[in-house]
Amino acid sequence: MCMCANNEAGANIYIPSRFAAPLPPLRLGDEVLVWVLPLAGSPALPEIRTDDDVLVMIVPPCTAPTVTRQPVGRGLCPTDSGLFTVDASGTAPTFRWQWQPGGVGTEFVNIPQGTINNADGRPCFIVEGVSTASLRITRILDEHYRKVINLRCAVQNTCGSATSNTAQFDMLAKPLLSTQPQSTNTCGSSEAVFSVADTSGNPTPSTCQWQWRTFGNADWVNMVDGLNTDPATGEPAFTATGSRQIIAGTTSVAGSGGPRREFHAVVTNSCGSVTSNPATLTICIGDFNCDGGVDGDDVGAFFTQWEGGEAAADVNADGGVDGADVSTFFERWEAGC
Repeated sequence: MCMCANNEAGANIYIPSRFAAPLPPLRLGDEVLVWVLPLAGSPALPEIRTDDDVLVMIVPPCTAPTVTRQPVGRGLCPTDSGLFTVDASGTAPTFRWQWQPGGVGTEFVNIPQGTINNADGRPCFIVEGVSTASLRITRILDEHYRKVINLRCAVQNTCGSATSNTAQFDMLAKPLLSTQPQSTNTCGSSEAVFSVADTSGNPTPSTCQWQWRTFGNADWVNMVDGLNTDPATGEPAFTATGSRQIIAGTTSVAGSGGPRREFHAVVTNSCGSVTSNPATLTICIGDFNCDGGVDGDDVGAFFTQWEGGEAAADVNADGGVDGADVSTFFERWEAGC
């Protein structure tokens, strides 16, 4: 038979019944050497060495877990993957990752292994390692879905438990354009305004680069503030402001008539770029007074501005008011726009 007792470190000591008193445990650093006599009915324990039918086994004292490395929050773009990691001291700790699927203030529950869907039922990300010290999350290509989720790791063993700090998993999104630029017509002395809006909500701001091309051409060209020239002909095309902006994607365009021009915006954030729909701008120089018609009143209005050297009379957008503007104006006036 075998009697059982506990030493002051909490390690089990198995004592042969033939001994009148317990054998004293021997210490080796933080570990305890326990004397065990292998008798029928004794618990199965690993043998370290045999000496006169007495086994010596090293039994470390049980220590409650302590989180020694906290998880760090991070953002993941679509198709990215990342690790959330903890370290813990203590005797044989186990790990279980938890989250708040209902948002801040709701209950933490165990994270299921595998594919997690978003609120619309579409696959959003894949979770691996929910019962290990490192949780791996891989984003699925749900480009425009953004949400912030709180994560933590529960650590436990037979002696106690501990919980890590909360870390945020930020599902970042590519730009989501809620406003698209609209095609418009304008007269030669006014300007057109094109706008886009990004509602992805990423913490880092988006940038907006406007581009243009002559209607029907294949290649798009980055716009610049000030004078923009036609890359094919080298001729002045239009002037612009706000060609590249942060978040607010608005540009103003004024210039000569002639071929129609198209404009679009390339909106970029930390997760990628999205291009807006194209918008067409037609500038009707012939309607110089902007009354909606092309007639003699426009001729009078043009020459009033031209004789005064006004910038509005620079209809060919070459930076000067001269005879070339007269030729351009009448060419467009006779064409009806």
